Amino acid sequence: MILLGAVVLAGLSVGAMGLAWEAMGAAPMTVHGWIALSIGAVGTALLTAGLMILAFHSHRSGHDDRVESTESINERIRRRF
Repeated sequence: MILLGAVVLAGLSVGAMGLAWEAMGAAPMTVHGWIALSIGAVGTALLTAGLMILAFHSHRSGHDDRVESTESINERIRRRF
């Protein structure tokens, strides 16, 4: 159900962008323009979803908890040299 809502929202977004393009008085969009606009909108949505999934996964798995403070890193570097 969520996927269907996302697809509908993406379709409405692409349609609104196309209408805005034509309302600006620019040249009418060809089929290739619509295809490029659709690929760009879907690609952006997929990239956003993927990065959010990675952020949630990183938080849940504890990767964010193991980050060292800057002071401890600097101290370790000083001990080496």
